[in-house]
Amino acid sequence: MERLSTYPTVQNLGASSQDTELPKWDKLLESVVKLTPGKKDAYKYEDAILDLVKALFHPVLVDPETQTPMHDGLKRVDITLTNYALSGFFKWLSLHYPCPYVFIECKNFGEEIGNPEIDQIAMRLGERRGKFGIVVCRKVDDRPKMLKRCRAVAQDEHGYILVLDDDDLKQLVEEAKVVYPPTYEFPTINKYFKELVF
Repeated sequence: MERLSTYPTVQNLGASSQDTELPKWDKLLESVVKLTPGKKDAYKYEDAILDLVKALFHPVLVDPETQTPMHDGLKRVDITLTNYALSGFFKWLSLHYPCPYVFIECKNFGEEIGNPEIDQIAMRLGERRGKFGIVVCRKVDDRPKMLKRCRAVAQDEHGYILVLDDDDLKQLVEEAKVVYPPTYEFPTINKYFKELVF
């Protein structure tokens, strides 16, 4: 097993004596992409996404919760992560936008998601909870149209939403494999966010 002696923790991002095993990136990714799109594997998809994002975003987004209730249980969000970033993209994000938590909705659909799915996560965002969310789905066929949907939410000041599909998750894994020690810049996420606000 490959080892990384400087893999940081939330308690001490500058630690140099840590001896932590690297995530099994290919296995984590395969657990997501091998699932058949559709309702049958929806819960398996959510579990697989949870395992993957825990590895991808540690130690900047931590303390994952699933099915977090909101508005006295009237609404729920699939995955909630707490933003503890001390550097990188999510630190920068927290300096410019409310971002104490990051919300992730998981859509294992056989077809491209539309306005209802974007609006769903937009209604979970707010000044106190945070205004940044991610929708993970299987495939985005029309990226320009998806960007328009997300820009409309941002322009109406409901929050900032990124949509990541299987190909994007593969890219995030490739970035995680080659950038050690981690910089936490998340180039793919950074690129999509810039497209959203410019």
